[in-house]
Parts: sequence; C-alpha cells; structure tokens
Amino acid sequence: MPPPTLPAANSLGASDHAVGPKVSTQVRDGLTQAGLNLRDSYSQIIPVEAGGEREVMNLRDHLEAHGIFGSVFCPPATPRNRSMVRLSLHTALTDADTQRLVTACRAAARYPMPNGAR
Repeated sequence: MPPPTLPAANSLGASDHAVGPKVSTQVRDGLTQAGLNLRDSYSQIIPVEAGGEREVMNLRDHLEAHGIFGSVFCPPATPRNRSMVRLSLHTALTDADTQRLVTACRAAARYPMPNGAR
C-alpha cells in the first residue's frame, strides 16, 4: 500500500495558501539541520538542491516513495549540477506532515551528491 500523500495545495481555497511561520520554520530548520542546500530561500517555496540530473531524479523518486511530491528543475532552468526539487508549503500541512517531509529529506540527504550540492 503506498504511503499517504501530503495534502495538495491546489485543493485549498485561495485564501488558505499562505503559510504560517511555524510550518515554514519547522521545515526549513529541519532541512537545514540535515545539511540540505535551500538556496537561501525564505518563502513558502523551498528549493532542495540535489546536484546533477541523475541525483535530482533519485531525490524525486525517494520523496515520491514517501508520498511527497515537488517540481523538478534541471538545466537549462538551473545552472549545471544545481538541479533541484522545489517544494511548496501550505497551511493544510499538519505537524505530522511536516515531520514526514523532514524525515524523508533527511533520509535522502544520506546519499552522497556531487559537488557538495546539498
């Protein structure tokens, strides 16, 4: 049985898209502590840099296996070897959702990525 997915942002009303500081802070702090490169983003959109195209596809596959879906960006949309998965946070995320996201990203961070991309 596949893992439950995080609630989709587009299933919320337009006024519900704002992310509270608690959600953003929990996720950002957890990912930063895991050593992931968030490209100095401070919004509800979090780019998780993975390295080259192969590494970002591995990251995407790992996250999707845990029910977490993001947008993949590779060259020419990003510099070479700075491909990323972009995650979008929203207020429907529970503490359990944010913890699952951070845990999955931490597990993915254990895999070496070239050029210190994390």
